[in-house]
Amino acid sequence: MKSIYQCAKCGAYTEEAEHCGTAAKLVLDGGTRLRISKLLALSLRHNPSVLGLDLDKDGWADVEAVVRGLEKYGYKISAEILAALITLDDKGRYEMKNGRVRARYGHTIHVEIEYPVDEVVRVLYHGTSLDNLPSIMSLGVLPMKRMY
Repeated sequence: MKSIYQCAKCGAYTEEAEHCGTAAKLVLDGGTRLRISKLLALSLRHNPSVLGLDLDKDGWADVEAVVRGLEKYGYKISAEILAALITLDDKGRYEMKNGRVRARYGHTIHVEIEYPVDEVVRVLYHGTSLDNLPSIMSLGVLPMKRMY
């Protein structure tokens, strides 16, 4: 996973070591970013107690509680850097607003996320192995152990 930098000129967070024509400051190396992302996925999708979180019915957790939970694992990051990690996530796994954070999808615990219905797209591409194709063609794409 790429490292996260902060631009010395404009303050933007980026995955590039240079921004605005100048060297950016490293704030989170790629390895640490990956480990934090995995902890977030585990706690926000499957087991909130890993970080000592209380999720509401919609899957939201308090950002400061997440930061404190990460600290217990030795990851001392600010809410601002957590926001950068979430914003720069290429798969859109998480969302953050009003001092709260949640996983957008992939839950195995019960949450009540309202997903938008797409009425426009008519073709869905699903990456899987050929062994799964007969089942998908007859049953459709199923959530399996996931909620959605």
